[in-house]
Amino acid sequence: MFSSVLAQSVQQSGLQSLEKQGRLKVGLALGGGGARGISHIGVLRALEEHNIPIDCVVGTSMGAIIGGLYASGKTPDAIEAIVGEMDWGFALSDGTQRQNKPMHVKEQELQIAHAGKLGVGGKVLGLPLGALSGQNLNQVLSKINLENLAVRNFDDFPLPFRAVATDLATGEAYVIGTGSISDAMRASMSVPGLFEPVVIDGKLLVDGGMANNVPASVARELCGDIVIAVSVGTELLEQEAITSVLAITEQISSFLTWGNTAKTIASLSADDLLISPDLGEISSASFSIGLEGVPLGYAAANTALAKWKNTRKIAALGNQHNRKKTVSAAPIIAFVQLENNSPLNDQLIRDRLSITTGKPLNLTLLNEDINKLYGLDLFDTVDWDYTKNDAGETGIKIITFQNPAKKNYMQFGLQLEHDSNSDSNFTVSTAYIMSNINDRGGSLRVSGSLGERTNLSAALYQPLDYSGRYFLNPIVGYGKREVNLFSGKQKVGELELGTIGLYLGGGVNLGSMGEIRLGYERARGRIGVLSGVFEDPPKKFDLGEFTFRMVYDDLDSYYFPRSGTRMVFGSRLADNRLGSSDDYTQVAFSGVGARSWGKGTLAWRVHAGYTFDDAAPVERAFELGGLGQLSGLATNQLVGNYIGFASLSWYSYLAGIKQISAFGGVSLEAGNTWLREDDIGFDDLIYSGSIFVGADTPIGPLYLGFGVADTGNSALYLYVGNPFDFTDGLLSPR
Repeated sequence: MFSSVLAQSVQQSGLQSLEKQGRLKVGLALGGGGARGISHIGVLRALEEHNIPIDCVVGTSMGAIIGGLYASGKTPDAIEAIVGEMDWGFALSDGTQRQNKPMHVKEQELQIAHAGKLGVGGKVLGLPLGALSGQNLNQVLSKINLENLAVRNFDDFPLPFRAVATDLATGEAYVIGTGSISDAMRASMSVPGLFEPVVIDGKLLVDGGMANNVPASVARELCGDIVIAVSVGTELLEQEAITSVLAITEQISSFLTWGNTAKTIASLSADDLLISPDLGEISSASFSIGLEGVPLGYAAANTALAKWKNTRKIAALGNQHNRKKTVSAAPIIAFVQLENNSPLNDQLIRDRLSITTGKPLNLTLLNEDINKLYGLDLFDTVDWDYTKNDAGETGIKIITFQNPAKKNYMQFGLQLEHDSNSDSNFTVSTAYIMSNINDRGGSLRVSGSLGERTNLSAALYQPLDYSGRYFLNPIVGYGKREVNLFSGKQKVGELELGTIGLYLGGGVNLGSMGEIRLGYERARGRIGVLSGVFEDPPKKFDLGEFTFRMVYDDLDSYYFPRSGTRMVFGSRLADNRLGSSDDYTQVAFSGVGARSWGKGTLAWRVHAGYTFDDAAPVERAFELGGLGQLSGLATNQLVGNYIGFASLSWYSYLAGIKQISAFGGVSLEAGNTWLREDDIGFDDLIYSGSIFVGADTPIGPLYLGFGVADTGNSALYLYVGNPFDFTDGLLSPR
């Protein structure tokens, strides 16, 4: 290899003899370091200002992202703009936006507010190979590399490029020079434990920093008579600085990279250049302030170049180097190909794609399709790539994957309620989900809870067509819950309601935003007295009801929404001829909406319920009270055949990361319940308000608040779980 000959010549004859043979080639090696690697942009800017020609670029981890963008033709200014616009919170998460999830998935999340899954495959637990599958990171990398994704050989870029990853089976460096540049970047930065490994050429690849964090040796072999190496990794902390769990985590990460980085630095010759920016408090995870490292990288490069003896020699010969021009025209899409690594029928995927052939790719529409496919909760990852057929035409390949070990999975959740006006309640929940039980994406969900609310149910969700428009949803279950009864402020008794029965439902989905369903519920139940004295003894009852339910939901979050609206309207008709002990008809409406300005959000909630002829039995009464539902009153303190409620809340984002976001705010509320229609009136509305802090967390929403009502009631509240259970308590198919 010519570069090898030149490298040997450097050792034998020195720099001057090489100058006589022609312009020296310069290889650029950009090291890994997470957010610290964003400082590479400043280094690139300084190299261009000093007229230092670069002949090839090699990068590890973040160095692979910055280096790949530069090698493919982006200027330092363009790269800085790209990095500044990147949503790192989105990239470093897996969840799709709630609006993209189908209605039945949104409904399930109200039962167990927990984002995690524990796969169950065969006799073992299907633990993931990383905390994140990389679904959203794939999307971000595809977007920033769009015009270069059709390039399959990295030597065809304006500058030859290589990304360095680590072969997880051998621990050795694996150099990627062909295929998809976004896949190469993704593999190079797959931090073990955080991201699942990437499979390329049959190799299981993770972050290249474990094997070659500053890939100077790869740059020298690829093109470099001289190597400019940039090291941005964190140095090992002194013992006095290891004072927290985060510090320990950073120290362990440094162990994995610092050893090979030190060897690389020691291997550099006197003619090479090492640039090591002093990045101060910027850590590998400081993506929110990563751009602050750009001027620090620029300053460090200028200082190093001023001292480097070869700067003028190489810069003087720099004009002899002509960059290849990049072809940025987007290819015409001639066909769509599926690589379906799941048991689902191909038609299920095709029915959700809107790719138009005969035109260049519309990435915005493609990402919407991918988000909706991923939001079905049927795949571990959904990705895409360019591909070619035998005729040389360019097409789009949609790649779906489901890990067989995670096809069936479990979820866990808890509901903790405590207010100073009533007893504390604690409920733990779990669900076992068998997904993709047929090629239409049917699922069987067995769930149970134990505590103040005890239930056990099995629900089948079965799409009737591959587009998922029509569905059946039968449910069998047993449930038991406690009902507190109050007289004014005083708790006078406690009842226990238990039912066992069957719900037969089905309907039509209106895209991912709406649903219309009809159902029939048949159940038997019993009301028991837990405390208090009642004239009527405990009784048994039968339920036999036709139900109707219509939902529109485009909220971004149910518990702390910042945009969107959710509206639920439903009715139930009970009749002796349907098997019901009582004849009654009810209608109800519930609405939630939010709009945000900066960090602040104004949200509203409305509940209304009406029972014809005052005829509903206690097991179908409306309930009201608790934090955000007439704060100051005990949870579900008010019971009646009619309900009216409205609230306005203002809360502000305080702090957080993608998985945990904290908010603080206040609410104003008004409402009541009534036993008889003649009692309904504005003159007996109860007014209340609250102040609260809360957080959306992986174990569910968390609330801590204080509420006061004009009845003289006040209460402190602690909630883990859903405090707004009324919203779907009526007519819910759960």
